[in-house]
Amino acid sequence: MDKRKIICIVCAVGIVFVLLVFLYLGGIIMQNGGEQEAVQNVQYVIVLGCKLEGEEPGRCLAARIERATDFLLKNPEVIAVCSGGQGSDEEIPEGEAIRRGLIDHGIANERILVENQSKSTYENFIFSKKIIDEREQGNTYKIAFVTNDFHLYRSRRLAKYVGFTAIGLCAPTPRDILLPNLIREVCSVIVSCIRFRT
Repeated sequence: MDKRKIICIVCAVGIVFVLLVFLYLGGIIMQNGGEQEAVQNVQYVIVLGCKLEGEEPGRCLAARIERATDFLLKNPEVIAVCSGGQGSDEEIPEGEAIRRGLIDHGIANERILVENQSKSTYENFIFSKKIIDEREQGNTYKIAFVTNDFHLYRSRRLAKYVGFTAIGLCAPTPRDILLPNLIREVCSVIVSCIRFRT
């Protein structure tokens, strides 16, 4: 067998392996993409940031804001934490866009805290936890968080990693943008497993 054939076989095996990994992780992500826990005794709900279009929420973030609004209207004692920094192509921090969206949907500003420094899901939780811890002054509390279905699996693991007892609330992803988001999420899960051992 010549060298060219060996290289072709190795490349083909590598491609098949990568595809199998993506299919396997994609299946795990979507299998764990629904709401699994009963929502009880929650004091805070963290709305995880996502890409903006200028100052306006993109479609995934708009779905998160709607899901958070529904939860907050049904649970008037819960405080919202709007979490997300400002990307290089965004005109305002994601946390501020979430705050505006919640207010537009009828949530009082007094019920909203803003975290606007985070650049990743891990930082969403770390920085939001710092805000809540400072507010609670040592009191125990329980949170929920809102994100899209494809993002729930990794978010649950990271929330637990930073020390939260957290309940995931699912915002649906528009079907026509699910696949590209899922592909990116598979890559993020791999990076998260390497970086945080989650």
